[in-house]
Amino acid sequence: SNLYINLTPVLPVVSRLVASITSYCDPDYYGPSCDVYCKAKRGDNFYCDTKTGEKKCYEGWTSADCLASVDDCVSHKCENYATCVDEHKGYICVCPKGYTGQFCETEILECLSDPCTNNGTCIDGRGTFHCNCTEGWTGTTCESSIDDCQPHPCQNNATCIDQHMGYLCECMDGWAGQDCEIDINECSSNPCVGTATCVDQLAYFKCICATGYTGELCQVQINECLDSFDNPCEYNSTCHDTDGSYTCECAAGYTGQNCETNINECATAVCRNGAICLDFVNDFKCVCVHGWTGPTCSERDLCLDNECSENSTCIERHDQYECVCSIGWGGPLCDMKMIPCVLNACSNNGTCYQEDPQLNSQGHFTCICPEDWTGPTCEIPTLLYLPSTPQPPGSNSAEIFLIGDIDAIDVSLVKRDLQDLFSHQVGLSKEHLDIDIGLTKMTAEDDISVVRVLATASTNIPEGETKLDNLQASWEEIPPYVVERDMTYPVYRGHFGTGDRNPENAPTE
Repeated sequence: SNLYINLTPVLPVVSRLVASITSYCDPDYYGPSCDVYCKAKRGDNFYCDTKTGEKKCYEGWTSADCLASVDDCVSHKCENYATCVDEHKGYICVCPKGYTGQFCETEILECLSDPCTNNGTCIDGRGTFHCNCTEGWTGTTCESSIDDCQPHPCQNNATCIDQHMGYLCECMDGWAGQDCEIDINECSSNPCVGTATCVDQLAYFKCICATGYTGELCQVQINECLDSFDNPCEYNSTCHDTDGSYTCECAAGYTGQNCETNINECATAVCRNGAICLDFVNDFKCVCVHGWTGPTCSERDLCLDNECSENSTCIERHDQYECVCSIGWGGPLCDMKMIPCVLNACSNNGTCYQEDPQLNSQGHFTCICPEDWTGPTCEIPTLLYLPSTPQPPGSNSAEIFLIGDIDAIDVSLVKRDLQDLFSHQVGLSKEHLDIDIGLTKMTAEDDISVVRVLATASTNIPEGETKLDNLQASWEEIPPYVVERDMTYPVYRGHFGTGDRNPENAPTE
C-alpha cells in the first residue's frame, strides 16, 4: 500500500498540527488491509465487489466460483406430466405425446390432419389416433392394399403381382391360365422342319431329326465332310458331301471308303532280276541285288566289278565307271600316292599335289583349296557377291552354277549330264524324263563369269509327277563330288551374297 500525509495549518493563534492518512491497495487486492485477492477476467460469470473484493455472481449463476447455472426448473410451470429441461436463465417443457404449447397445456387433436387415407375413418385418442379402413385396405393410415398374393395362388413357379382387391399371375415359359395351371403344348405350332419329330417338354420342345439333318429345328443339312473333329477322308483326300452321307475322292496312292488304305504299288510294279520291292505312298522302290542298278534293277551295276583302289569311290558316268580319288591320291584307279608339287600352281594358299615331279610344268596336278576358295587352282572364292540374288527354283526344278563364259557352254551336254543325275535321284527312266535348260549370265566380283543353270524337269507319265514335286529338295542331297564329276563344265559349289566383298558393303546376316 502507499501512505500519503496531508499537513494543513490551523489558526488562531495557538498553533497545532493535524495529520490525515489514506491507504490505497494494489490492483486486484481489496479490504482494509489489502489482503483480499479478486480478479474477474472476460467471460467469467462474476465481478469483484469494489470495497470487500467478494465475488458477486451475475444473474443466472451461483456457487462460490459462479460456475453453476441456477436451476430454473425448481419453480417450473410445465403441465400434463411434461418434462422440465433447465437452461441458463430459463427452462423448456418437453411435452408428452398428444400435447403441445409452451407449458404443454394444449392437447393435440390427431384427427384434425385427416391422416387416414383411402376413405378410412379417423378415431382420435390421447396422443394417438386409430383408422377404420374401408374394404381392401390396411395399415396404420389405411395406406396399403391388402396383399391378395398371400397365400400364394399362382402355380408352377409363376410370379404373383398384387392388385387392389385381386392379383395377376405372371407365368413361367410353357404355362398359361389364370393361375398358370395349364401346360402349353409347344409342338402345336409344328416348329420342327421337314420330317423331324417334335417332342413336347416342360416349357420347351425337342426336335428329333431325320438322318442327315441337325440344328435346333433340324433345319441344317449335315455336311459330313465337316466333321466336328476331322475330315473323314484321310491323307488329304477330297470329301464330297451327299444327302445323309459322303464320298471320298482319294489322293494318289490311297483307296478305301475313307481313303485309309495305302495302295500297294508293288503289286503291279516290275522289279527285275531278283530285286526286292519296297512300297511307298503312290510310289515304289526296287532294292537291287548285287550287280544290278536302275529304277527297276534292269541296268547292270558298272561299279560292281570295278578296279578302283580302296582310296577312291566308284561312280557311274555315261555307261562306264570312274574312280573318284580321295585327297592325296591320283591316277585312273586312284592307286598312285600324290606328292607335293615342286612348283605350287595353286593360288590363295592352296596345296598342290602331282603324280610325277617331272610333269610339274605340263603334267596333271590337283589343288586342295582352303575353306574360303575353290576352282581348279583355288582362284575362285567360295562366297561370291552378285549384283542381285536369283529367285529360288520351283519344286520340280533345280539349279547349279557353272564357272565360265555363257557362249562357250554346250547346252546339250549340260542337259545330258543333268538328265543322268535327275534320273537316278528321283527314280525315273531317262526316256520318261525331259529337262528344260535356262542359262543366265552373271558377273560376280573380280569379273568372275558365272552362269546360272535353271533345270526344270517334266515327265510324260502321270505317276512320275509326284516324284518330280520333290526334285528341289532331293537335289540338295546329291553329294557335291557327284555333281562336279558328272558335269561337263566346272561347277561352282560355293555360296552367293549380294553386293561386294568390301566389309562396309557386305551383308549383315
